Amino acid sequence: MEHSRVTQLKGWSGASGGGPDQWTVQPAGPIDAPHLARLRWEFRCEVAGNEGVVEEAARFLIRCSDWMTARLAEPGSWRAWCGWAGGNPVGTAWAQMIEKIPNPVDEMELLGYVSSVYVKPGHRGRGLGRALTAAAVDWCRRSGAAE
Repeated sequence: MEHSRVTQLKGWSGASGGGPDQWTVQPAGPIDAPHLARLRWEFRCEVAGNEGVVEEAARFLIRCSDWMTARLAEPGSWRAWCGWAGGNPVGTAWAQMIEKIPNPVDEMELLGYVSSVYVKPGHRGRGLGRALTAAAVDWCRRSGAAE
């Protein structure tokens, strides 16, 4: 599987407390794992609500960051992208290529799974989520996922 050709997508996002700030989408690497883990925490807490959280933040962030570091350290089936605005991580998307068992019929045998697309509330509605999703879908297609 090829690493993402997309080195940077750019757009504009409203920054909290100020004028427009340029955002970028970049392929994530192991060094980004702590930022991605924090975004994952925020995403899942937002969806579940505080009453649904069963793990303390510090423990989760270590566990999640370790998992993400391992997945991003070696070329494999996972890729991630990070959206940045004003030097801060404000969005993320993940994708995984999943192989199916071979079969003799006209059916997909390689699937692209896009997951954990998240943009912080103050940066939504300005195209960053769309750009993160597009980067993930593009990688899946270039990696052989069927349309």
